[in-house]
Amino acid sequence: MARIIGFIDGFNVYHALLKDARLNKYRWINYWKLIESFARQDETVEDVFLFTAFTNWDKRKKARHRILVAAQRHFEVKIVFGQFSKITRKCRKCGNKYETMEEKRSDVNIAVEVVKQAVLGTYDKAVIVSADSDLIPAIQAARSINPSLEFAVVTPINLRSKALSNSANYTLRMERRHLNKAEMIDEIILADGSKLSRPSSWR
Repeated sequence: MARIIGFIDGFNVYHALLKDARLNKYRWINYWKLIESFARQDETVEDVFLFTAFTNWDKRKKARHRILVAAQRHFEVKIVFGQFSKITRKCRKCGNKYETMEEKRSDVNIAVEVVKQAVLGTYDKAVIVSADSDLIPAIQAARSINPSLEFAVVTPINLRSKALSNSANYTLRMERRHLNKAEMIDEIILADGSKLSRPSSWR
């Protein structure tokens, strides 16, 4: 059986889902099952990494995010955290500068993990769920370590990434059928008897 590891850009998926209100319920998905939905019969999922970051300026968003992270950990998804940093941008229309928050490190964290796991020899195929072309050097580096490695890029629903797709052995498009397979039940009971409930705004 060929071994798969999934590498998921959490904010890429989040922003893709925001583009269509009908996809709102799919914020509540099991990322391990999402990767399994792209596996062939002769492949087995060995590990799934979710790359994300907590917001620090919205307590309600952070609380919902914590519930999602706890659910992923329950299903053995490994969480790798980045962080949000304050940056200054310039308005294209008026030229005024303004401060905003931007998620940092996730692309670097993904790249590091793709290469690290290639060095460790833990996968035969990487399934990368992202539309971020900054990950191309990581694929190239992993291939230089082991030319036999396969790379499948899963483009999040509603997004496009020709450059990243061209660097992979093949590209898969995330569709509603994949999200349907991965959607979690409304209430998850943990080993200690405690419960995790789908946030009401994610229904």
